[in-house]
This record gives sequence, structure tokens and C-alpha cells, in this order.
Amino acid sequence: MLLLRVLQNLVSNAVRYTDSGGVVVGVRRRGTQCFIDVVDTGSGISENERDTIFEEFYRGAAAAGGTHTGLGLGLAIVQRTVQALGHSLVVKSEIGKGSTFRLDMPHVGAVARGAHAAAEQPVGAQTATGAIVLLIENDRDVREATARLLERWSCRTFMAHGLNDIAPLLAELKRPPDVVLADYHLDDGQTGLAALEEVRRLAGRDIPAVVLTADHSTAVAADVLAAGCELMHKPIKPAELRALMTHLLARQGSARV
Repeated sequence: MLLLRVLQNLVSNAVRYTDSGGVVVGVRRRGTQCFIDVVDTGSGISENERDTIFEEFYRGAAAAGGTHTGLGLGLAIVQRTVQALGHSLVVKSEIGKGSTFRLDMPHVGAVARGAHAAAEQPVGAQTATGAIVLLIENDRDVREATARLLERWSCRTFMAHGLNDIAPLLAELKRPPDVVLADYHLDDGQTGLAALEEVRRLAGRDIPAVVLTADHSTAVAADVLAAGCELMHKPIKPAELRALMTHLLARQGSARV
């Protein structure tokens, strides 16, 4: 499912930025590895942009100069998901001539041969399993549905309705959460970012967080970025949320990942 999301994003980008010519998706096997190429004849990416295109909200000089819309989150999600899967992604491109995005991963036979060794690893070694998650959401139905999803991943989930619930919850926990999921717009003009700031203040450290919102405005995106948080738009895709949580926990050096 995660690999499918990666390919959907890569193909979607290729189509969006290819005004003439075409897009080709190809697969080839070399030894124990499998390569998936997404090749387009689109606007291309300059050499000095090869790394920055994977940053949130960066759309590239050639793309930004055109009529294409979007906040530039697709490739950021792609990179995080590829890292969570343990694969690699290489980009080759030339301005005005197109781009090639190549995914490198073990083929099925190699995975099958390594299945026994993988089965001996802890379940949480590649997932968010066992993580303590603080969910801040004012909508009861959304809060309970998200909590059920997290529980299916064996997360320990604690729920807050708003800012006033933060201090009692952390006192109950007796330790900071591993990750925070916060809705941006809460009741009474409160925001999830304000609630997160309180969590970080009480915890005395920077807690990784994902802000969930149906608000696609650039102002909200800028606020989330300034707070050092990840942004996901509702409706949430479970596979992408799980990959993002795994990435955040891994980046924090958590033993759960």
C-alpha cells in the first residue's frame, strides 16, 4: 500500500508537469534488486534543486513559473515513505527535457528469502507500534475514529479535546508522548499549534507532531511549518499517516521504530 502511494505521487507529478511528450513507468530486475522508473518529458529539475524538491512546500523553479497548482507536498511525502520502507530514490533530470525518478528495492524472491530473519525482529521495528500518541481533536466522531485507527496499530492513545486538557493528561501520563497528532482548528478560537506548544512547554523538549486539517490555506501551512510540524490534510490516508509517524519516531531515535 505504501509503495502504491509513492508511485501514485510520482506518476501524478510526472503528468502534472509534462505538457508535451509523455510519461513512462518501467520495471527491471538486476540480481536481487528491482528498479521502478517513472520517466517524463516535462519541465525538468535543475541540478541545484535536486535536494530541495523534497522539502515541504517547494515546487521547483520550472514548475512555479507555470500554471500548475499545489503546495509541493507530494515529493516530501514520497521521500518519507521511501525512507520508512527502507528503499532508495534517485533523481535524474534536465531542464526542459524531463526527469527520471528511480526506486530501488529488493525483488520478491529476495524478500521471501529474508522473511525468516525479518520475522524474528520486533513487530515495532518498522512501524509506530507501541508508541504513546497524544491526539488533540475537538470533533468527537473524528477523535474516536482516529483513536480506533491508532489502536489497530497498537499505539497507546491519549485524547484531548483542547488546550485545557493538556496539563491533566500529561500529569496522568507521567512522561511526554512520543508523538502528537493535533487538529489545527479547535473550539473557542484555539488551535492545535497552541495546544502543542503547551505540550512541549510542559515536557521541556521538542515533541514531534503532525497537524491534521481540512484547511488548505497557505497561512495555515506557513504556521505549521514555522512550528516545526508536519502537515496532513483531511481526509487522512491511514497509510500515509502511519508512514509519517514511523518517520518521525525514527528521526527521534525511538526504540519503537
